[in-house]
Amino acid sequence: MFHRTVISLAASCVLFAGALTAGPAAAAEAQNSGTALGSVAHRGDKEHHPDNTLAGVESAIAKGADWVEIDVHYNIAGDKFYLSHDNLCKGPGGTALIDSGSPKRIEENCQLPTLDDVFAAFGKQTATNFVYEFKHTGLTTVKGARRLAQEIEEHGQSSRAWVSGFSDLGLKTIKDQKTGNKLMRVRTWTGEGPVSRTWVSSTAKQGFDAININLDALRPETVAYAKSLGLTVSAWGWPDAVEKDNQKAIDMDVDMFMTDRLDDLHQRLGR
Repeated sequence: MFHRTVISLAASCVLFAGALTAGPAAAAEAQNSGTALGSVAHRGDKEHHPDNTLAGVESAIAKGADWVEIDVHYNIAGDKFYLSHDNLCKGPGGTALIDSGSPKRIEENCQLPTLDDVFAAFGKQTATNFVYEFKHTGLTTVKGARRLAQEIEEHGQSSRAWVSGFSDLGLKTIKDQKTGNKLMRVRTWTGEGPVSRTWVSSTAKQGFDAININLDALRPETVAYAKSLGLTVSAWGWPDAVEKDNQKAIDMDVDMFMTDRLDDLHQRLGR
């Protein structure tokens, strides 16, 4: 699972004005009523900027992405989150383990932005919606999930936030915080084998709000079944969601698509 002035096209602003105040699910519903899925900039504007950077987030927002997805890892020692896809970060100063390393080492070696940086830069923008992908480790699953829910709430972002994650325990921990964050259950990429109805139904039974599935593992009947259970359907591409995946997501009628080619997706959506 975001920068300066953010305004989508005029038609999109009208469509989303009421939905944004009602939260992510309403925004997705409003977008679908316009026969277009919600665009999610995967790790920012990844085509033009490095992953999980403030510049990438700012670019995605400036282009009118409905959601910006960022990966967040929790650091126990500093009680803070860093933007990174991997727990072992690499930078100009060397490497560091994010979950258990010292904040000084992480910052000196990897020079990663923090979640606080994101809130400071974009937290006041009422049209900015984020998908925070919680990258847990064995050390951070529970404590990190709890702190993520609290931080989003403390910064007044709960109504505009999805939290996605691979850990059911982590998602349940966030749910127990009762902060109002929408929860997106991610199925690990296991090839192109279709996701089962059992997995989809268990998502709803656990009280989560969405499934987030590798696009190649989705089928039209799965999308329809998930929606019949009241779930939002989000999808992503592997290893990157490129142009052909953008069109496939549109044809599949998913609610949200995490794209690595934001410009192309918006062009296909007529935006």
